[in-house]
Amino acid sequence: MRLDEFGVAAKVIPTPGHTSGHLSILLDSGEAVVGDLVGGRKKPSFSPFGDSLESMKESLSRILEERPRLVFGSHGGPFTPEEIRKTLKIE
Repeated sequence: MRLDEFGVAAKVIPTPGHTSGHLSILLDSGEAVVGDLVGGRKKPSFSPFGDSLESMKESLSRILEERPRLVFGSHGGPFTPEEIRKTLKIE
């Protein structure tokens, strides 16, 4: 779903894992806002309270396929895609 009609140059992508209805926002400027899908103060990490680690990995992989330049999680960051791939072993 695009957000242009609301004045935001971005799209919303379903990213289940932390919760079944979790959503992330990909801004046309190259940033991804993923909320609780990724946390971590100095390096990226997954929330220990997520519904499904496998779903979180799949969702994060989907976000990285969009080639963001920065990923903003709920706590800590922002993180580069390279940091996320290396630390969380996302392909």
